[in-house]
Amino acid sequence: YLLQEEVLKDLPNILIGENPDIPDCEVSKGWDDLKKAYRENRLFINTTMPPWEDGYNLGLLEATATGMPVVSVSNPTCPITDGVDGYVCDDAATMRKRVIELIDNRDLAAQIGGRGREMARQKFPMDTFLEKWNSAINKAVEVFSTGFAPSAVFQPSADRRKRSFNKKMRTGRKNVILSYTSYPATAASYIEKALRKKHDVITAGCKITPEIIEAWNLGNLEEAKTHDIHTPDLTVETDFILERIPARFTPDFFLWVETGLGKAPNGLEKMNCPTAAYFIDTHMHLERDLEAAARFDLVFLAQRAYIPEFKERGIENIHWLPLACDQEIHDKMDVEKTHDVGFVGSLTDDRRVELLQKLAEKMEVRYAREFLKKMTGFLCKSRVVFNNAIRNDLNMRVFEALCSGSLLLTDLADGIDEFFEDEKHLVIYNDENITKKALYYLKHPDEAQTIARRGRDLALEKHTYERRVDEIVKTMERLTGSDD
Repeated sequence: YLLQEEVLKDLPNILIGENPDIPDCEVSKGWDDLKKAYRENRLFINTTMPPWEDGYNLGLLEATATGMPVVSVSNPTCPITDGVDGYVCDDAATMRKRVIELIDNRDLAAQIGGRGREMARQKFPMDTFLEKWNSAINKAVEVFSTGFAPSAVFQPSADRRKRSFNKKMRTGRKNVILSYTSYPATAASYIEKALRKKHDVITAGCKITPEIIEAWNLGNLEEAKTHDIHTPDLTVETDFILERIPARFTPDFFLWVETGLGKAPNGLEKMNCPTAAYFIDTHMHLERDLEAAARFDLVFLAQRAYIPEFKERGIENIHWLPLACDQEIHDKMDVEKTHDVGFVGSLTDDRRVELLQKLAEKMEVRYAREFLKKMTGFLCKSRVVFNNAIRNDLNMRVFEALCSGSLLLTDLADGIDEFFEDEKHLVIYNDENITKKALYYLKHPDEAQTIARRGRDLALEKHTYERRVDEIVKTMERLTGSDD
């Protein structure tokens, strides 16, 4: 449905069917009413995707039988020949282009629709349909009567593409399948950007939904991009990806990045390449991540504190990979400092709110719900950037704030003192001294600026997503013995 909405945005269309969750969805009053809809509208759009649905569903066949041209998403069982009796497209942009062509060109729509009608007549005649049903029913009756296994009745599909797996990974530029739920402010989007600078990447996954945007208060977020392989569900099926990978693209490894949306992909054992997961929010849902980790050849954790618990569950191939910053998004801006303390993030944690209230009693505190460069602009206008870890997590804000060039005031999250030195790169507080520390550096702006400059320099030197991606690739090479 999300793919369909993207294709038809601002174009006149009707939805026929029964689904209370979809606005303006109309239920057909009967066969005559349905035929009228097919005949009075210019084209039929089909977005059914395997493995959930086949490519020759009843709606598509009915539309072609009435002479209605069809624009369909790629599906291995789709009966349409692209450009002959309909259009078959790999992505939303191509589908939209074909839809507009048919809307604007009535003669073209009539030609394509006529050939589609002939295709339906030849490939899907009713007498053949009834003959096959009778045959299947008779075989089922025979099986029931004799007790033999029904191997001849229904045969599973064996058309899935086979891929060879070379234990040693090729050197240099890699082919990577990257899977995550698409939205711009997630660490996964920064990882994709960094990966594409040095490697060839195919992305797969769903987009964040309007319901989640509302629930997470992400209204200021830019629109999420559509992946190379757009999936219809938050949890990805491996078969769905494998059926859509270009034949020339042999993956060196598969990487799934947790976004807090959906679960780890199903069927990863079918991937003929090493698989890895990057768990970002283990501090929020430990048990789920522990269960999912067993599916992967290798696991990266953003939060070091949980490594022992993964090892206790038998996950030995596990590596600490902290979050990072993106210089193109988070770098220092030449703007005037307009407020004492700034904070960007959620206000759902009681301790975090109490600390902000404590600061607000003695100084000016501003809060914003901004993302990407707007967030960076807000941080750069802050004399001090406040950070508070939830459950001791070394979060994205640490690296983003350092990159912005403002002084970071943070609590002692696990691992932060291995990278940064207190009062040299940042300032570490506890619940008792937070106000005193903030007031001191507001009164000594030169010291604050010196610390902030050192913190920014170190973040850009060692803690960018380009650095993290290099570490991911090197670790995958070691897994396959390719670094010998």
